[in-house]
Amino acid sequence: MVLIDANGDKIHASVRKDLVNQFDSFLPEGITKIMINFSLNHSCGSYRTTDHLYKISFLETTRLRNCEELPRELDGFRPVSYREILDGTLSSDYLVGKYIFLSVLNGCYF
Repeated sequence: MVLIDANGDKIHASVRKDLVNQFDSFLPEGITKIMINFSLNHSCGSYRTTDHLYKISFLETTRLRNCEELPRELDGFRPVSYREILDGTLSSDYLVGKYIFLSVLNGCYF
């Protein structure tokens, strides 16, 4: 997953398979939380989710606390053109994809 702070800085975060059930219900998309007690490791390799030098790993002792909501427009994504994808000018070190926002109104998805 990608986490973003109040400054718009992004960092990759992951939860080990054996800890997913512990955190799944506390991490719906789009929420704002304060994280306490996690592991920080160097981020390297191809197809990374952010350009941050580090990544966060959740631990059994990681705790999440409620906090003030971040502004809605702070999503952290940088759009790229289809041409940039095709011509190979983008770094293959980072993932590129389509961002879709789903909204529910009277049972209909937009």
